[in-house]
Amino acid sequence: RQHFIIYDHAETVEIMNAIREDYQLPSILQTASFETILSFGGAPQGATFQRHQVAWLATIFGRKHWWMADPRLEKPPEPRCYSHEGDDAHGKEFWDKYGVVHCTVMPGEIIW
Repeated sequence: RQHFIIYDHAETVEIMNAIREDYQLPSILQTASFETILSFGGAPQGATFQRHQVAWLATIFGRKHWWMADPRLEKPPEPRCYSHEGDDAHGKEFWDKYGVVHCTVMPGEIIW
């Protein structure tokens, strides 16, 4: 399956405006919404650890595994996710050594 990412830039204004007609942003999230990025993909797909400002992420379909680390600490190893179950190579004890927490976000849920 392919993975598509759409950033909210001048080149994508038409498609982003059309997508925005299909949802309403809850007021509590409006202050934390500076840039819209939509990610569509099959399973299993993901991104590497990143450092950024406050962000919220919603899951519309399927489920998404998140590994979060303290940004003040050294960047931990990347999770290895080759199935729907999350990191296939490491268990909780491994991630505890790096101060990494994991959660799974289901359809309709938001992580902030």
